[in-house]
Amino acid sequence: MKSIIPALLLLLSGVYLLNFTVGVFELPDYLPVVGNLDEAAASLVFITALKHFGVDLTEYLPLGRRKKAMKTGRAQTT
Repeated sequence: MKSIIPALLLLLSGVYLLNFTVGVFELPDYLPVVGNLDEAAASLVFITALKHFGVDLTEYLPLGRRKKAMKTGRAQTT
């Protein structure tokens, strides 16, 4: 039961990022700063929902590796 909400969020954000709506939700994209915030929010929800199911994409980012190294005590110098 606890996995229903993350699964729905994963599905909805994935569909939104794939843009099957063929531009129906593109109204905010014409605004200078607000235009990219909807995709950023959908990406954040997608990555967080994946992390709930055990797929951690943040370990492939430089910042994610740095945080993991700090937790384990092995800091990278590059």
